[in-house]
Amino acid sequence: MKTRIFNLLIQRYRDGSATADERQLVDRWYEQLDREQLPEKSISENLQHRIYGEICSHIDGATVRQVGSMISWKFVVSIAASLFICLGVMWWMTAQDQIPLQHMVADPEIRVFETIAGERKQVILPDSSVITLNSMTRLKLDVASFNKTNRQLELSYGEAFFDVRRDTLRPFIVTSGALQTQVLGTSFTIRSYTDLPEQTVAVFSGRVQVKRNDQMLGILIKGQQIRYDKSNENSTTESFDLENRNAWIIGKTYLNKASFEELALTIRNNYGVTLQTTNTRIADQQYTLSIQKQISLDDLLQVITTVHHNKFRKEGDVVMIY
Repeated sequence: MKTRIFNLLIQRYRDGSATADERQLVDRWYEQLDREQLPEKSISENLQHRIYGEICSHIDGATVRQVGSMISWKFVVSIAASLFICLGVMWWMTAQDQIPLQHMVADPEIRVFETIAGERKQVILPDSSVITLNSMTRLKLDVASFNKTNRQLELSYGEAFFDVRRDTLRPFIVTSGALQTQVLGTSFTIRSYTDLPEQTVAVFSGRVQVKRNDQMLGILIKGQQIRYDKSNENSTTESFDLENRNAWIIGKTYLNKASFEELALTIRNNYGVTLQTTNTRIADQQYTLSIQKQISLDDLLQVITTVHHNKFRKEGDVVMIY
């Protein structure tokens, strides 16, 4: 039981889902180990007790902050996890088959947040900015440099809504593909899926500056978005539907004259299956429809194929439209 809970804590620390207080406890533990220059195979009994006391002393009065899935951890579970840290640390220190520290945390300065098909996740940054990740999204954060002279992170791929806490001294910068989005405090969505031919940056409040390398593409205000074509490197500024643009946060997706590529991406993100066609006519068709999270895949496929009088068949994790 102790092994499982301690490993769970370390895993939460590594993938960025630990609370602020849990991260602080683990960080202080590692700092103590580094200062003592401990061998991998043994730890002095005196240091064991000192670290144990140091960690346990920070449990009382701790403020629990959720970082991770939008399905909240209960307050009691958070406190219980913190209490088990003490037991887990003591067990780990005295175990004969210890794992070297460098193998447990490959790079503690980089935190990666990811979602899988059908999953949405909310992340709270050290500056209290909140990011909501759509399905099949990956976000990277350099903990060492974030919130120093600036607040920079990388959206490796996917879609995310950023609600940025205002800080005029530290600009908030998001790199996504060829684009760099910079704000001081605002809310906006970046869509940057590798499967799609374009990236978009849509603004919900405040002002947002978008660049490609050193080239300014535009300064956007509420209700405006930039669409950047990755093939020809052209960009277009336009208005967008504020009401429905971020409906994915609550499990709805609205497609408006969407290409087959965008439809296939939506199906993959929500159901984890690949939509394909070998028919060029079908590949050129467009789709306007709303998709509710509760609808089954089979029911959705019936709707999709009815629109253009097509048919479908399943081949494992692949759905062929013909």
